[in-house]
Amino acid sequence: MISAAGVTAGYLTAAAGILAVEAYHAGYIRTSLTGRAIAAGSAAAYPYLGAANLVADLRATLTVGDSAAPSTSGSVETSLTLPTSLTTPSAIVAASASDAVGFSRTVNQVLHVVYGSPTVGIGKGGFFPNGVNSPWPSPQPKQHST
Repeated sequence: MISAAGVTAGYLTAAAGILAVEAYHAGYIRTSLTGRAIAAGSAAAYPYLGAANLVADLRATLTVGDSAAPSTSGSVETSLTLPTSLTTPSAIVAASASDAVGFSRTVNQVLHVVYGSPTVGIGKGGFFPNGVNSPWPSPQPKQHST
């Protein structure tokens, strides 16, 4: 998506920096929630752990693939859980338990998440009630790679 001119202008560096900060924040939040639940003694005693998992589930249901059907492909986050003993590791704080690498999302998938809707063609809502200034202001049936 970023042209050679965009790389020269520093857009790639800026995009990578934004992604790094987003990953740092997500990791900190997941670590903090898990730690507080451990300190409380159980997930039931600290309900925010379950609430964080519900947010991740909602994000996954808003992600749409090449069709109008919701798809969680490439966006299923590892649920936060508590360790069962002192020798059992706690929840991984990365989105993917298999490789600890953040997953990518297409322009369509990002728009569905920030608009808060799995509906193909929606052009506003959620965090952007008036839409966005973009070459692809609304999610399309065919995905555009980021």
